[in-house]
Amino acid sequence: MATKKANKPKSVETSTKPSEPVIHTLGGITIAKMSLLAFLICACVLTVAGILSNKYFVAQVNAQRHDLLQAQADHIAAHLAGHIQGYVDVVDSVLREPELIDALEQGNTVALDNWKARFSESFAVARRLYFVRPGEHDPDTDVIPPVSYACLDLVRHTESSPDEMRMEVHLLGREHQHIDFVRPVYGDDGIIASLIVSLETRTLQPWLKQLVSQGVHLELQQRADSGGELLLAAQGLSGVREDGKQYVSLIAGTAWQVAFWPEPRSVVLPDGASAGFWLVGGIAVAIIAIVFLVFSLLVGRILHSDLTNLIKNFYDWNNRKPIHSSSNMRMAEFREAVAIMDQQMQAAAVSRSKVASNDSRDEAQKAGEKVKEEVIEEVMFMADGGITLEEVDDDDSDVANEDKNK
Repeated sequence: MATKKANKPKSVETSTKPSEPVIHTLGGITIAKMSLLAFLICACVLTVAGILSNKYFVAQVNAQRHDLLQAQADHIAAHLAGHIQGYVDVVDSVLREPELIDALEQGNTVALDNWKARFSESFAVARRLYFVRPGEHDPDTDVIPPVSYACLDLVRHTESSPDEMRMEVHLLGREHQHIDFVRPVYGDDGIIASLIVSLETRTLQPWLKQLVSQGVHLELQQRADSGGELLLAAQGLSGVREDGKQYVSLIAGTAWQVAFWPEPRSVVLPDGASAGFWLVGGIAVAIIAIVFLVFSLLVGRILHSDLTNLIKNFYDWNNRKPIHSSSNMRMAEFREAVAIMDQQMQAAAVSRSKVASNDSRDEAQKAGEKVKEEVIEEVMFMADGGITLEEVDDDDSDVANEDKNK
């Protein structure tokens, strides 16, 4: 006997709309704070760079000033060398006179004295004129100033190197201090004598006075053989010597040097230039501040919008809803994230479809096997009871008629 199967009641599905996420304002580092930090770093870098640039500029100007002052000392030394060379040229011009050469070769002392007297009148700065013949090595203390061994050393140097002129101060600080230089006298057989020309040391003061300028100290020094310097003459402000920087230049053809002290001062930017420098720096900092402000506001809005859209897309993706297009994202990084989410969602949908298809196929197979088993059982039952198919049909007809009569 067949029985009706009861229909299962359909389950009522209730769809509840998920509530929108509530956004709370939490603490953290904002774009504005990060921009402010970057701005402060840039401002510090600009300030340090400006200070270093200012120092570098001042150092360059001081270096140029140093070169100019050294050039000034070299100019003074060259000017003094010109004075000395002028005296040497005057002496060399008269040493070529035939009368002098004849007097020296003949040993005519009267003619030599006359020549000395005549030359002294035209060369008034000369204090003493003294001839030394080759091979003479004894000093002469009877003349004033006396001919010392130092004078004879100059003669020997002139005889060995006639093209090199040397000028020195002898007996410095004593009664007969003087300046000596030696010039050779040439005859037919070479040097026949050397003339020692002695000058007054006070001649040096007018030389320096012409060269010294306001606010400087100038000294003429002689390098000693034992080291150190001997002061020959000085002009200018002596107080500058204590605090100022010394510039030295050698005087050609002498054992002398010029020591030059300018007024001590360091080069700084004028008030107007300094104010202009800081004004430009302030304007640059203000421009950078405006740029950082606009940048932080713009980037903050873009990040906020893109993050909001990204969260919405993630929410939809998590609930298996279609995600928004990445075109509403402004930043490329967020567009890439949305594209990856879309790819993941498509891959998950394909995977779920494959699983559902496999499950449907398994259920259909199980239902077919169950029907097959029921048929087999029913056949076996009829075989055991001796009931034929016709009887089964009659029974079914009777049941149907009874139901109809009722």
